[in-house]
This record gives sequence, structure tokens and C-alpha cells, in this order.
Amino acid sequence: MAKYSSSIPNGLITLDAESETPLYRQLYDSLRKAILTGQLAPGTRLQSSREIAKELNVSRNTVVNAFEQLLAEGYLEGQVGSGTYVSRALPEDLLNVKTLARSCT
Repeated sequence: MAKYSSSIPNGLITLDAESETPLYRQLYDSLRKAILTGQLAPGTRLQSSREIAKELNVSRNTVVNAFEQLLAEGYLEGQVGSGTYVSRALPEDLLNVKTLARSCT
């Protein structure tokens, strides 16, 4: 069974090439879980897609696809020329704020 591990971020990413789940989805799931559990704090800068792809021994497109999904869902924010960061306001936090606002009115 071929498995890929990475020290980025802090050994939180493990991919299984023999899984039926596509690699980009495994990476997406690992990063999302790390964000939601606080293992990746808001504002944390992630390594570049090239660096992550090299460390995980996967295509850069695999990393880009995972990043794009996380960006679209609000878990990550991209800053041109600066990198990709964990969002300071996560989607779940925004949903909770909207729910609280509705219950107060």
C-alpha cells in the first residue's frame, strides 16, 4: 500500500495512493480537518503548492485542486505575492454568527 506523508503542516497530511478517494480530495480533507480542529490556526501561512507537491510526491495540480476548493469554501485565503493562508473567519464561524444574529432578533 503506497502512502505519502508530509511534514507540512507538521505531519498532518497523509495520502494513500491506493485509496478510491482521489489524492486531491484526501489532501483537501486533511487540510480542512486540520483547520477545523485548530491544528492549523487562522492566519497560518501554508507552503507553496510546488513545495507541498514536492514533499508529498504528487502532481502540483493535486495540490492546486485542493487549495482551490478550500479557497472557494472560505477555509483559505490567497494573497497575491504573499502566499496562501488559513482564513481568519472560517465558514463555520460565519454560519454561527448568522445563526446567533437571527436568534437575537
